[in-house]
Amino acid sequence: AQMILNEKNIKEFIYNFQSASATKNFNDVEPMIHPNALFRFNDGDYQGITNIKMAFENTWSHDIKNEKYIMNAVEIIHIDTNSATVTFNYLWSGDTLKGPIHIAGRGTQVLVVHEGALNIILEHLSR
Repeated sequence: AQMILNEKNIKEFIYNFQSASATKNFNDVEPMIHPNALFRFNDGDYQGITNIKMAFENTWSHDIKNEKYIMNAVEIIHIDTNSATVTFNYLWSGDTLKGPIHIAGRGTQVLVVHEGALNIILEHLSR
């Protein structure tokens, strides 16, 4: 059966992705990412699962206590039969050896239906 995209399952996917990321285990995140995805972060572009995994694991390797990553103001700006485009604000905070960090920015995700499930094909974060 074809997956029918709607606001409810798109927002559910986004919050599930946030929860999966919080585990700091790429095996939880990988099924939600398209094999050819591009993640565009402030420090560069990461295309394909291998490069995206490296970027996530590098970020997770920082010793941050009380870490929080929150996505809010989630807005679905487009939905069609196979894709959706979502914008959001994010807040990344925690305590490092050098003191507290507090990074706020904006993000865009393009989601596609791939092998019957939603996948992120593009994530672009900016400050």
